[in-house]
Amino acid sequence: MSIRKKYPTDYKAKVVLEILKEEKSVSQLSSEYGIHPSILNRWRNMVIEKLPSFFTDEQKILKT
Repeated sequence: MSIRKKYPTDYKAKVVLEILKEEKSVSQLSSEYGIHPSILNRWRNMVIEKLPSFFTDEQKILKT
C-alpha cells in the first residue's frame, strides 16, 4: 500500500507558476521536483480552470 505525498499549497503554487512560464517542460519540472507529470498537469489544469473565478470574486469584493 502506497502512501500519498501531500504538498503545501504554496509549494504547489510555486511549481504551477513555473509550468505556466513555459521556460521548462512539464517533464523537466517533473524530474526537478520529483513529482509525476500527471500530477503537475492536474495542478496546472486546476489553476487554469479556477482562474476566471478569481477575477469574478475580486470584482465582488471591490464593489462592496
